Order: sequence, then structure tokens, then C-alpha cells
Amino acid sequence: MRSVGDGYGNDDHSRWAAAQEAYEISCAAQRRQAARVIASHALDASDCANLLAMLGLDVPRHPS
Repeated sequence: MRSVGDGYGNDDHSRWAAAQEAYEISCAAQRRQAARVIASHALDASDCANLLAMLGLDVPRHPS
């Protein structure tokens, strides 16, 4: 069933939302992998934090 006026059905919105969620999950996985690679090559914790910041990646925090 199509919504009136927008030209898109609810199914189109559901598929878009699912694709967007899959994209976000993929990006998060790539950021985690990049952080691991950077951490493995960093000289120390300070170097790692600086490299992550240069690349716009979040510095991982330890759980409280």
C-alpha cells in the first residue's frame, strides 16, 4: 500500500531503514578494525590516542 503524496510505500521505507542500519553496523566494524590495527602499530598508549584522533576515530574507553 502506498502512502498518499510521498510516492513511497511503507515497504520502501522499511528497506531503506534496514539498509541504513546495515551500513551503520558495517561502518562501526570497520572503525573497530582500524582502531585495532592502529593500536598494534602504535609505540605506546599516547601514540595510539594521537593516531586515532588524527584519523577521526574514537579513543576506546575501558568499561567502568
